Amino acid sequence: MDSEQKVARFCSECGQRVVAASQTLEKPQICPKCKTRVYFLDYSRDPIPSLEKYRSEGRQRDPDVDRKLAAIVAAGTIAILFIAVIAVLFSQITIFFVLAGICLIVGIVAISLSLDIKSRVVAANTAIDELQRRTEFHEHNQAKLIGHAMGFQKNFRELIETENLRLQQQFELILEEAKVDRERAARELENAKEYASAASEISKRLFTEVRKSIKSKLTPNNYAIQKHRFQKMVEFCEKKGYPIEQDVILQFEAELKSDYEEAVRSQLAKEEQARIKEKLREELRAERELEQELKRAEADRIAIEKAIAEALARTHDEHSAEVEVLRQKLSEAEARSQRAQSMAQLTKAGHVYVISNIGSFGEGVFKIGLTRRLQPMDRIIELGDASVPFPFDVHMMISSSDAPALEAALHRRFKRQRVNRVNLRKEFFRVSIESIAEVVKEFQGDVDYVASPEALEYNETLQMSDEDFEFVSSQVDIESLPEE
Repeated sequence: MDSEQKVARFCSECGQRVVAASQTLEKPQICPKCKTRVYFLDYSRDPIPSLEKYRSEGRQRDPDVDRKLAAIVAAGTIAILFIAVIAVLFSQITIFFVLAGICLIVGIVAISLSLDIKSRVVAANTAIDELQRRTEFHEHNQAKLIGHAMGFQKNFRELIETENLRLQQQFELILEEAKVDRERAARELENAKEYASAASEISKRLFTEVRKSIKSKLTPNNYAIQKHRFQKMVEFCEKKGYPIEQDVILQFEAELKSDYEEAVRSQLAKEEQARIKEKLREELRAERELEQELKRAEADRIAIEKAIAEALARTHDEHSAEVEVLRQKLSEAEARSQRAQSMAQLTKAGHVYVISNIGSFGEGVFKIGLTRRLQPMDRIIELGDASVPFPFDVHMMISSSDAPALEAALHRRFKRQRVNRVNLRKEFFRVSIESIAEVVKEFQGDVDYVASPEALEYNETLQMSDEDFEFVSSQVDIESLPEE
């Protein structure tokens, strides 16, 4: 360790110069000269010396000056005596007085100069006294200020040490707290990572489960609903801070479209099977009706032929009125039989019907279908029995040798006017009856149709008051009505 630096300091009382270590002189020490315990001052140069010696020297008479003044007075006196002797010897009294006057003047001047110098010395001594007093006053104040400064310096040093210690302790405390915070932050980060991992896993599971649910519940009738469910799930994950990658979204949407196409194909296949089964049932029903009609026609023909034979045997007149009536009935029976045989041979023959139900579906909605029954109104009555609150009104009943082709043509032409765009088996269209008539005219020719529906039950329901309804319902036992 390097030796302590030596510095020069001065006593605040006597001005004694002392050289010692700087740390030693920071505290009060005993002055080697005046033996007073004082702070030693750090002057930039030696302090102003005391003016006491100059003041005492100025008050003492200079021996050289006194000797010179004595020599001048002696010389003047001798000169005056010499002049007086000369004047007596040569009887020149006037010259004596002149010379004596000159000598007197010179003496007066010399005395005046001496007094002036003495007064200046007195003034200088007074100034020196005042300067000494002021110097002592300022030195005393300086010593006090230096003492205060040393005290302030000491206090400041102690304050700095105390503050440094406090700051060091605070810094150590901050470091300790920072360490604790880092450890806590590390734990929280680890927990956050675990939470994020768990949440990500949950979101993936949610995404997977929703995908499975959507695919399992996807039908040809709810593609838009299931796609909306998927979009809501994607938005939910994004709001929770776990967005799903765009590639995954696009892939799922493509899969959803593919699954929907497969569902539609499957549904169409089922509907086609159902249509074929319905067609077979309709054909079987039509065949049974044809067989029954043929049997009835054959029975009527046999009965009429027998009646004609009996009438001829009884009247012996082939042109009697009774025979003519029977022959007319026989012709009708044979015509019915022939028509039934023709219908049996033509499997595509049937009726295309256009019906409406404004009480159930409102105005401007028509059902376009076909039936192969000999009595097509039976099919219309079946449609209006239990599925709708009011019976259907028939606007067109078109007999066609190729009823399926006519029905398919009408369905294709009005496909954009379908009421149900998901289930294509629902043959309801929002279109005007005039438009339907124009399309039928293209394929079938002119056809008669009813523009305005009768809708008897619906209109009567609208016109019936509550009082009339209470009366009507009171006349009927609701529980006794047959179930539909």
